[in-house]
Amino acid sequence: MNLVRRAATQVGGAGLSLSDLDRMMDMAYSGSPSYTGKLVSQTTALAVDTVWAAIQAKSDDIAHLDFYPAQIQDDGESEEPARKHYLWDIFQLQANRELTAFRFRQLMQAWLMLWGNAYAEIEISGRGQVIGLWPWRPDRVKITRQTRFGELIYTYTTQDNVKFIVPAHRMLHLREFGIDGLTGLSPIEYHKQTIGLNLAIQEHGARFFGQGARPLGVLQTPQKLGDKAYNRLKQDWAKSHQGLDNAHRVAILEEGLTWSEEGVNMVDAQYIEAFGMTDKAIARLYKMPLHRLGLDDNGGSSTVEQRALEYIQTSLAPSATNWTQECRASLLSESEAQTILIRTDYTGFLLADYASLSKLISTQRQWGIASGDEIRRKYFRWNKLPDGRGEDVWQPSNMQADAGDNGNAAKPPQMVITPGKGNQPNPPPTKPNGKPNGVAHQ
Repeated sequence: MNLVRRAATQVGGAGLSLSDLDRMMDMAYSGSPSYTGKLVSQTTALAVDTVWAAIQAKSDDIAHLDFYPAQIQDDGESEEPARKHYLWDIFQLQANRELTAFRFRQLMQAWLMLWGNAYAEIEISGRGQVIGLWPWRPDRVKITRQTRFGELIYTYTTQDNVKFIVPAHRMLHLREFGIDGLTGLSPIEYHKQTIGLNLAIQEHGARFFGQGARPLGVLQTPQKLGDKAYNRLKQDWAKSHQGLDNAHRVAILEEGLTWSEEGVNMVDAQYIEAFGMTDKAIARLYKMPLHRLGLDDNGGSSTVEQRALEYIQTSLAPSATNWTQECRASLLSESEAQTILIRTDYTGFLLADYASLSKLISTQRQWGIASGDEIRRKYFRWNKLPDGRGEDVWQPSNMQADAGDNGNAAKPPQMVITPGKGNQPNPPPTKPNGKPNGVAHQ
């Protein structure tokens, strides 16, 4: 029985649901205060819309990527998707009996961006094959070693202090940037000041508008007010001018009262600029372009396609490489790893740029890099053409001579495309008498 089911049994016996357990753990790990006084934790950080947008966007993109096992062919260089491998369904369909492959990767990537680590217990069949990946919440996991140079041990602690232990070979451990080689660093913890500032600005703005969007100020009178008059004035003023419903109402002052503005108003505090500053800092923290977070970004002279490609190269691809290498190291045996690779296909992200994709396909086809069937399968997931018509690889006739002979060497027969029969050389030219060149008269 995997840990998730064991924990559910323990929790159910205590009369608690897994949701109750989550809430208790959130209270226990309430975060640490920032200089603004706001508590910053993985849960409270999600209240910052830019943090939410960055984590959701990156997690969705990783979940949307096409992960699959690939079989190295006998030549040692080419490879083919291994559709019959036991990892195929785990990457493509179901990570376990409760989570689809999409939801599993989405959850694990979100944990990576919150805690810097993501864990999943590996469920193995009696044949030694992986049949499920079960996520562990990172804040409940502790890593130790059996001995100084021994295997790592992962310990999961439930709310009622029940511990479950799993060795490293039964754990998929994804790590973000770290400095000890064992665990990743939490972006939330190391950048709590930036996130705390954003939370404080949000609260300041909410309170400002909650008070009727009025600047700070004082009521003054030359007379001395008694306790009864002071309390009546305070209550009447709050009732008449506090809250959005009372914004912009005219105040009637009596008994010589005057109003004077004090403190710092929203303009002086550069409220909007401060918000923009923290938004950019959070986007930089997660290596996310502003346009991907729905923020205003003119992108300079870059087109939408160029910015999307830059995002793939600088942010999405490194994260995907982290996934594929950890999965290969943790989910495959040493012998399998010699012939099986874990690959990622970015075709789904490139299809939006039709102009560049069309140019790429034309180049691959016209210069003999790929056949028609290969292009149909890779970029469009289409079936092969009937009768073998898509198996041929084109090659320009001016590229068939030896590149170093300066055109003096004998050229091979030109290639022609015959549907369904592959590439075949033209028949040798014949003399006027009908006899082929080089064939003696009988």
